Amino acid sequence: MRIPTILPALSLLSLSAVALGAAPAAAAEILIESFSHTTAVQAPSFTDSFTLSSYNPNLPGRGALTSVTLQVTASAQGSVTVLNTSQQSQPFSNATASVPLTLDFLVNATAVRTLTGTVSAGPASGTVAGVQMYYVPAIDMTLPFDGRATVNGLTGTTTFSLRFTDPATLALFSSTSAVSLSFSLHGASGIYAGSGAAGEVFFGGNALAGAVTTVYYYDDPPQSVPEPASMALLGLGVGMLGFTRRLASRRQD
Repeated sequence: MRIPTILPALSLLSLSAVALGAAPAAAAEILIESFSHTTAVQAPSFTDSFTLSSYNPNLPGRGALTSVTLQVTASAQGSVTVLNTSQQSQPFSNATASVPLTLDFLVNATAVRTLTGTVSAGPASGTVAGVQMYYVPAIDMTLPFDGRATVNGLTGTTTFSLRFTDPATLALFSSTSAVSLSFSLHGASGIYAGSGAAGEVFFGGNALAGAVTTVYYYDDPPQSVPEPASMALLGLGVGMLGFTRRLASRRQD
């Protein structure tokens, strides 16, 4: 019945273990901050130059920069015109108005990292009439005109991104002072495409595009260490356990 003499020490040791266990484990990388820029919806081709803030590792609570993600969320608006050179009406499908986009990350006016993607408005499907004959009073002649169908109000969105983890690129995004990083978003001329009778159905149209460019900074926050009070509690528990064992041994003698 001498076992209870060591219970206080065991309880104290358990409390110290709980206190030590309460310290957070090493955390995985977390999103620290992000910066965005909006490029207004406009007709291509266009170039939008802008700046976003760099990552400052010296601010409180921050660790080393572990990764950077560049993301472009693009939107498109447009219409597609379908031409039919055959005598019969023709079906068409998957008609789209697309704008290729290129995002350049610039250092000293030179592109060092590039992100590309395409945003498309559509798709649309339907039927386009065949060639029609029309009288032209100005020349007093009847002439053939290609069948034509126009689909308006097409929209679409897409998101494309690129993640960097190599030290050379991370160093470009990181600075101990407030540095503005230079970017350039270029929208190329519109591309109009679809499915229809080969050699008879052709596609054209117009397109507008815009985008939100975002840079995401991730880091590995400083790891927590046991507090001095927790270490002292552990030492006290071990000491009490040794003392109670010696006391129990003397009573047995």
